[in-house]
Amino acid sequence: MIARNLANIISNNLWKNKAIIVMGARQVGKTSLLKMLFADAEDVLWLNADEQDVRALFENATSTILKQYFGKNKIIIIDEAQRINNIGIKLKLITDQMMDKQLIATGSSSFEFNWNPKKNSKIPQIFKKTYANSDFKIINKDNIEEFLI
Repeated sequence: MIARNLANIISNNLWKNKAIIVMGARQVGKTSLLKMLFADAEDVLWLNADEQDVRALFENATSTILKQYFGKNKIIIIDEAQRINNIGIKLKLITDQMMDKQLIATGSSSFEFNWNPKKNSKIPQIFKKTYANSDFKIINKDNIEEFLI
């Protein structure tokens, strides 16, 4: 039930020129949820930042390099994104420069951004409340009800 509701929230927020960030504690099913949601999609590129080559790709990333790497894939999923240095800036770069891509990133609660989310609405966390100047909120079993539509 919860997974279906979260899948609906993600689906309803696709293609709005914003990245979708799925945050949560380790082993709660973030990756499984996305695999279920995009199981039949043909144009998805999965990147796992647990892998050194994926982290290296983003080390000195430019939009030109990333566009070539992403190719014709329309949905880019970066799993364990918190492992990439300065990930917030990289997510913003992708979102700003590649409007034909839907960016989705997963991360544990140690996910850190290197800018102020109150000033930059390009990278909202999908599960944050929508009132003005809100900080990012982490979804968990104690507050899940307030995020369900």
